Amino acid sequence: MLISTLNAQDTQHIQDIQHTQDTLQEQNQTQTNPQKENPKAHNAIKADKSGFFLGVEGDINNTSFSQIALRTNNIESGTGAINLGKVEDWVNFNGGLQLGYQQYFSEEHGLQIKAHLFGGMPLNVKQSFAQNAINASLETEVISLKTAFEISYLYDFINVGKHSFGIDVGLGYELGTFFTKGRFNLQAQTNASENLKHILLTHTIYPLIGVHYYYGNHQFNLAYKFGGIFDGGKAKTGNANMIDNYFDVFSYEVSNDSSYLTFGYSYRF
Repeated sequence: MLISTLNAQDTQHIQDIQHTQDTLQEQNQTQTNPQKENPKAHNAIKADKSGFFLGVEGDINNTSFSQIALRTNNIESGTGAINLGKVEDWVNFNGGLQLGYQQYFSEEHGLQIKAHLFGGMPLNVKQSFAQNAINASLETEVISLKTAFEISYLYDFINVGKHSFGIDVGLGYELGTFFTKGRFNLQAQTNASENLKHILLTHTIYPLIGVHYYYGNHQFNLAYKFGGIFDGGKAKTGNANMIDNYFDVFSYEVSNDSSYLTFGYSYRF
């Protein structure tokens, strides 16, 4: 009976020693072979910041518009030349939509493709001329519309929970469309009036740099677009005599500042 009791105690003691050794061995393996990153969790981070987005965006830039309407020869009564030229500079606010898609390849690095459609504030330019028996005026309304396409590299150097903050560097192309609607009135020995419609197109390629902040699916961006790589920010109509050749020179010209600041918000789906 005593021998049996001693044998049972020895067996239990041996088992305890083996269990302790196994525990120490597992701890040692954990320290020497740390747990590998879970690929599913890593893919979830990438997928969380990837997807289509839609939002609003605005910018502020300077635009210069000039109307040139000049007649150097006398008109009928020989009372002199007519000059209805005028240059108008205005700070133009453009607002509209932005939409696109972004793909993250890791928690920090991504690529974004984006399109913009902006509408600008209208401009009204009016110039009058009066001399002797001649009274003339030219009033022009200008409405701008801009379309742009951009591709940017995204680098998020802060990622904490739902918060991400980073920079974006890219290249863009912009097409500016300016719709002009003018009305010319002339009172002389023969009265005349005419409505004038022209479309001016500007285009430019530009580099950009900006910052962005994400909170969950909400995205905020601020970017600066530098001057165009080539001088495509100007447009001019050709000489177009009107009203029975009353003018020797007539044209519209627009110059769009290609360096400006943009800001926007979008929601990622």
